[in-house]
Amino acid sequence: MKLSAKTKEFIKKIIIEYNRTACLRSCNFEEYLSEIEASNLVSVSVITPSEQVKVKITAKASNKEHCIGHLFNSLAQKDLQYKFSLGLIEDHNFNCYPYELKPYLDDFFFELIQNNTANIDFCSSFIKKEKLDKVIKNKEVGILLDDTIKKIENDLLSTHIFQFPFVTPGLKSDIQLSKNIAIKVLNSSSLDDNYEDKINYDKKPVYNAAIEIQFNTSSSLRFSERLAKEVSRLTSQIINIYAQIIYEGRDISSWPCSLPDNKGRGNPSLYSHIRAGESEGSPSAKDRNHNEFRNDGFWSEFLIRIEEGREEFDIIMKVPELRLIPSDHKRVGDLLFDALIWYGNAYSEVNPEMKSSRSIIAIGCLVNFEKNETGSLETFVSRVKALTALNQSWIGDVDKQCQDIYNARTSISQGLKVSNSLALSSTIFAMKTLHLSFERLDKFGFDKNSFKKTLPEYLDLVHEKHFGSGKLI
Repeated sequence: MKLSAKTKEFIKKIIIEYNRTACLRSCNFEEYLSEIEASNLVSVSVITPSEQVKVKITAKASNKEHCIGHLFNSLAQKDLQYKFSLGLIEDHNFNCYPYELKPYLDDFFFELIQNNTANIDFCSSFIKKEKLDKVIKNKEVGILLDDTIKKIENDLLSTHIFQFPFVTPGLKSDIQLSKNIAIKVLNSSSLDDNYEDKINYDKKPVYNAAIEIQFNTSSSLRFSERLAKEVSRLTSQIINIYAQIIYEGRDISSWPCSLPDNKGRGNPSLYSHIRAGESEGSPSAKDRNHNEFRNDGFWSEFLIRIEEGREEFDIIMKVPELRLIPSDHKRVGDLLFDALIWYGNAYSEVNPEMKSSRSIIAIGCLVNFEKNETGSLETFVSRVKALTALNQSWIGDVDKQCQDIYNARTSISQGLKVSNSLALSSTIFAMKTLHLSFERLDKFGFDKNSFKKTLPEYLDLVHEKHFGSGKLI
């Protein structure tokens, strides 16, 4: 591997810092200890090599070669190695966190220093420039770093499958929601007529279904776990929206399944990592969901609904699928993710003021594009109309509903109460706005990431053409 100038500079600086710390510890231990204590590094001040590198060091020691048994941390070294990790992640498109590269880079520097003890002996606090340049210019550095990169790719990065369990009656078979997202039956025997009596009697957490997420982009477990959890939450809210559509006009606050993001009902932190056969453990009895009413027909209704509107559902599922593709930039689809999370918070909230506030924020995620932008009521109404123009008859009087939630926001800011009926209607309005926004934003492009100017222009144009001339683009 040919080293870039930036990589060479980082390696030099880290070696110099390791050398400085080792010499300080050897010559003035009290000063070294004071520095470590001030940096809160006492418990992690000593870095030891992995077993694989220890074998190489032991072999050198048996040949009576000078060996480095430990390296010593410092705040400067940690900062430099963190920045070095960021550079490697960017250069090699690693889907992981900087801290996850630490053991690999620790071994890299152990081997590099151990192989160059003639030039780096940790006996002098100052390393001569020519000696350091000799180390860096050696082809061995590139080979060693290349081996480290391969270790990261082989040991740390992989594809993963996660399952997020929940409880539901009436689910008869698996449902493939999209290419990489499915609902799986985990325990079909727990769906019999005595299901609730059985879990009450056994006092054991029994989950009979799961949202299964396949993460096919090579990544670290922790990195893919975070995105998979987000996709599980997103999928839960999409199903939640369909439940509200199916049961429109009814109180579904005790909705008939414990999807992973239903606060107080499921356990969103519990998941199974299928590839490694690992589990984070079982939830306690108090975390278990007990359905407040049975509706065995929900999943059959859900299947009928998505089959009748397959094209619409496929568009909606593009957003959680997009979330499975790592990106350093915010995309249009991510606006819907933010909106759905706020909607989910509003849906599960019992306080009318909080319910209304979160519903307003959910809609605001789709119509406010600058930081801290609140916008005028006119702009708010215009953009909501543009997002929902494909089905105005279903959403109803947008002007009135926007005015109502704006009035609610004013009342809340003044410390006034909001009625339960207004809080509920604001949540339903948010749900309908979000549901219709998928198709409109898909026309613009879910994967676009430079949209702060173009998306509001697009929505303004939709509003002008649809409500000005009656022609929908």
